[in-house]
Amino acid sequence: MDNQSYFMYFYMYELEVFLNSKKDDLLTISFQSDEANTDRPLKEFLKFLIENELNVLPRNSLTNSLYINNKFHSIEPYLMYKIKRVLLPDELTDDLKQQLKERQSSTYANPDICLEIDNNGKLFYENIELKSTKTDSIPGSSIQQIIPTEWVIFIKHSLNSIAVITGQYI
Repeated sequence: MDNQSYFMYFYMYELEVFLNSKKDDLLTISFQSDEANTDRPLKEFLKFLIENELNVLPRNSLTNSLYINNKFHSIEPYLMYKIKRVLLPDELTDDLKQQLKERQSSTYANPDICLEIDNNGKLFYENIELKSTKTDSIPGSSIQQIIPTEWVIFIKHSLNSIAVITGQYI
């Protein structure tokens, strides 16, 4: 596993905590338009929130280390990473789509959101899928589209409650 992967473990943990602190804001998001499920408002909300409120790991993080792959890893080396942009599917250039396509062995599908992350001038990209549900079951994806290590934000919502969990398909 590389440093980018370790950064994402820390970031997704912090994002989960942060999103759960924003439940009132999340409850105002429309997850459905007429008969269709639409995640466009959620994507736009996450884009704004990540770019403006959580584009770096907080120095006052809830955790100073995580236990990953049978070893403790400190947050310290990842405090300098910065999320420059959150790209929505219609903001992905053809060149970037090609780069993302080359990284995966499954059938390519536009990610729900793509983080552009700067590590001391070196850019890398991480895709995040969004899944929302009203029930206790998690909606599926086509098996050929699933990348086991891809990050996912799961949201269970009803009229007056919301819960957010982050993880990987694996």
